[in-house]
Amino acid sequence: MADTSVKIIGLSALLSTTLLLSACDVRNELKDMHKSTGNMEKNTEKMVEITDRMEKMTGNMGGDVKVMKNETGEVNGSVTEFNGKLDKLQGVIDSMETRVGTGIEEVYDGLRQGDSSSLRRVAFQGVLKARAHEKKLLEAAQYLAGYEFYFWRGFGMDTDIKRRDDLVVGATQQFFKDIYEFYNYKAAVFPFADPDLGESFNREASFNAVAAALHMDNPKQKENIKLMAAKGIKVEELTFLKLIKQGLSLRPDIESGKIKLDDIPLQYKEVLINEDVAVKLLQARWNFLSVAALDKSFHFKQEGAFKYVRSAWNLATTWKLDFSLLNATQIADQNFYLKEAKSAREFLNSIGVQTKPDFLLVAFIKRMKPVGLDKLSEPTLATVQENLAILETLKQ
Repeated sequence: MADTSVKIIGLSALLSTTLLLSACDVRNELKDMHKSTGNMEKNTEKMVEITDRMEKMTGNMGGDVKVMKNETGEVNGSVTEFNGKLDKLQGVIDSMETRVGTGIEEVYDGLRQGDSSSLRRVAFQGVLKARAHEKKLLEAAQYLAGYEFYFWRGFGMDTDIKRRDDLVVGATQQFFKDIYEFYNYKAAVFPFADPDLGESFNREASFNAVAAALHMDNPKQKENIKLMAAKGIKVEELTFLKLIKQGLSLRPDIESGKIKLDDIPLQYKEVLINEDVAVKLLQARWNFLSVAALDKSFHFKQEGAFKYVRSAWNLATTWKLDFSLLNATQIADQNFYLKEAKSAREFLNSIGVQTKPDFLLVAFIKRMKPVGLDKLSEPTLATVQENLAILETLKQ
């Protein structure tokens, strides 16, 4: 019984302790729950606050979006307007480029005309003023190179190739008008004309110089022809020698009726209008170039004016054409003169024009004695032999 009472008391104490501990735990949990609830309320308040702020921001964003849309529309309108202005500006620039380009082309064309005309005038006077034959030849070559058709370049105002034809026609017309300053209206030529013997001889010597330089052109012509060829455009290379030959060669066909006069290009009509001058130019060319070839050795003006050479010549019987005194280049230059002389004479004969060498030229060729051939190399000797063969034909 006592044991039972002790057990009951123990059990009651244990139960009381347990209930006490449980009550403490519940109290603690309640405290924690209250605390958590407080926290939740605070969090809830924060969430409400944040929500309010987000609603306000959303409202503001809506307004901003509207503003942005309006501003974007304004920007797009500005861009469109700006693009329109750019298009107009580009049109103005294109128009300016066209006007500027045209202006530059016109300025260049005017300067080219003025410069080429000035070059011809200066060189033409240089031909008259020069006393040495070599100087006259130089001035004559510069005069011929000054004609504007040599500078035709195929673009800008020169796009139409017909413009080059017009320049050639104009050049041919001016050329013959200029040559009348030297022309003495006589068919006979005098390749030994010495400028120091008087004005009439000076003009004859000037005529001879132009005749000898007829094959010369301007290097710009070759450059421009090459430029045109790269574009697939074929342009004929021209010299006054070629123009004169082409013009004169048409005469037989015109007279026979094979070619109508109206079908002839104007530059060739100009040659035939001045046929007497054109023929004399070629006659003077082959005679003077022959004398120039001999002058490589004889030096006709070495003793002064030609009148002294002529006086001395009356006493002479022979003269030595000493090739050992000439180098290979000088002999080659002599060969060029003689070939050109032969070509001009043969052309005149081919169109029915009689050719007669100057009597002094014949006398010099007949009385020359070639020497020094044994000192020449084989190639140079071959050139000398060709030169002598041509000289033999020129004395007849």
